[in-house]
Amino acid sequence: MTTNQLPKKHLIEASLSLIEKKGWADFSVMDLCNALTIEPTDLHPHLSNKSQWVVYWQTYVAEEIQNIIPQEDLLDLSIKDRLLELTMTRFEVLSPHRRALKVLFEGLVKEPQNYLQFQSALRQGWEMLFTYGHIPNTSVISRIRTEAFISLYLVNLYRWLHTDLSAEKLQSTLDQQLGWCDKIMQPYT
Repeated sequence: MTTNQLPKKHLIEASLSLIEKKGWADFSVMDLCNALTIEPTDLHPHLSNKSQWVVYWQTYVAEEIQNIIPQEDLLDLSIKDRLLELTMTRFEVLSPHRRALKVLFEGLVKEPQNYLQFQSALRQGWEMLFTYGHIPNTSVISRIRTEAFISLYLVNLYRWLHTDLSAEKLQSTLDQQLGWCDKIMQPYT
């Protein structure tokens, strides 16, 4: 059975379970094959190392968010509220794997190449979601907003992983932060 036949969710959950048990440094795609009792040749050709796994995982997260939020529901919201809805849904998708993600991020920061791949994949995932949510991202100002937003997301992700931050408190904090960004960007949009 190849990864094209394996549900992405199953592959991601098996990976995150291994990462939680072994740590990111000791996780390998070969471990994943062994856990799933498949041959390495059965894996998708673009999933042969940890760096490629990071991209696969981020794409999965973006796709899951799109499956949860109907596009037409987003279009009735302001850009700030679209960002808030997409971000809270992202945390909802990540929530079942909170402990594993903490282990993953602690390991990623120790491996510069994989951390850079994570940042790139994260950005690509958000770009997918911006397109899905019709959030402009092609002008200088919208790119600056994107940079500010991704920084806010990473700070809140860190807080969420390292504290017992509730969904309500997270949403309130993000709403406030996105409001500040909106106010700062207002004269330029």
